[in-house]
Amino acid sequence: MKRWCRWWSVDRIIERLFKRDLKDCYMTDGEKLLLAIVNRRDLKTLSKVRRHWLDGSEVVQHRFIVDYYKDSGEFVGAKAYCEKFGLDASEVDARPTYYLRIVRERYLFTRISEEIPKIVKGLKGDPNKKLSDLRALVSSLSNDGMETKDVLYSDDTDKRRTDYEERVATKGVTYLSMGAEALDSTLYGYRNTDLITIGGRAGQGKTFLIVYLAILLNKVVMKLREEGTSIGDILFISNEIGEDELRERFDAIMFRLPYGRFLKGELTEREKSRYYHGLDALKESSSAIRIVYSCATIDELTALVGLYNPALIFVDGSYLLEPSIQEGWEKITYITRNLKRLAKETKTPIVNTTQMRRGSGTKASKDGLSGQDDFAYASSFVQDSDIALRMFQDADMKFYDQVGLELVKGRRAAAGTTYIFQSNLEKMDFSIKLSASYEDDTATVTTVRPEIGI
Repeated sequence: MKRWCRWWSVDRIIERLFKRDLKDCYMTDGEKLLLAIVNRRDLKTLSKVRRHWLDGSEVVQHRFIVDYYKDSGEFVGAKAYCEKFGLDASEVDARPTYYLRIVRERYLFTRISEEIPKIVKGLKGDPNKKLSDLRALVSSLSNDGMETKDVLYSDDTDKRRTDYEERVATKGVTYLSMGAEALDSTLYGYRNTDLITIGGRAGQGKTFLIVYLAILLNKVVMKLREEGTSIGDILFISNEIGEDELRERFDAIMFRLPYGRFLKGELTEREKSRYYHGLDALKESSSAIRIVYSCATIDELTALVGLYNPALIFVDGSYLLEPSIQEGWEKITYITRNLKRLAKETKTPIVNTTQMRRGSGTKASKDGLSGQDDFAYASSFVQDSDIALRMFQDADMKFYDQVGLELVKGRRAAAGTTYIFQSNLEKMDFSIKLSASYEDDTATVTTVRPEIGI
């Protein structure tokens, strides 16, 4: 007879024995995997578990672990987990990765056993079709259950027609609106494999900018959810500022609180009332923004994507990832290549910020493309990005609380396109507007200096 979990009482053991048949007394491989994950607090392995690999009670246990982590930000205790599901901790004595391999092999065996007979049936009638089906099965299983396929250019023509009609309706936005007309009209929203890099000098307002972008996107996501669309949260990861300061910036923009007086605790009664009512409303309606205060490596970020399946990720200070790797080109290249790989493989756009070279960012570049050189480690950040925006600010713009955003690389927009980010921290006046002239219907863009005025 097996040894029961040491946390169980005699009454609990007897109760469990009567509730379960003898054949059910032993844990499945999936149950062992999930308990091993709980024991070791292994978020990375949890993110690799595919729900369709699991059977029966394993699915329920997996959902419980994920929901508990999402609600509390930590794993459920092993003792509580064992008691809830009647599991024996003594049966698990290996690392989660060991059980993960076993569970995946179990899934492969089941799929192959089910699908091969279907493929073999009717083989003589259409061997080429069966060969194609076999290749599709192998491709699907080789990619951890994520189905991929090669297609002819002539395939999916009906879908492309439908996609274009949707594009007409959304004015070019194919995945998510950015929440600002100036951005949607030129960049056509976020695409689901985008890596967008924003470069700026220290203190130029990079964090305020992406906090504002996150708030704009939150409105878009919440509206989609109200319309019945199932869509993930927005992950916001900050490696540059602490959690309290980050919340303060979100609150200040969200509820239009004069930032200086808010920090000093000198809000007027009207402003304080607006703040408190806003917090109450936020508590009732919730938010799509999920703030992650600790994410130091690409592996951790990959685990978070697997766990939350987010709509989009903001990473403030991506150059600070991978602190264990020595500073230099190799580290930055490793970060940018893996950010792009992650966005492409998971179909999750990533917006990240980085630093500019010293002495740069005081004015717009001559032709847009030359502004690429102002990025620190430009050959990595700019090369691997789909869109790269360079922040600049001269004395006049600083006086009027404006920062220029110059598009120095854009796969679907002309380099040199310039936007003006208004960020008045006293009046909490935030906006992003296009600073360009459109000469005809083809939207020929010419860069112009922003008009500065009161």
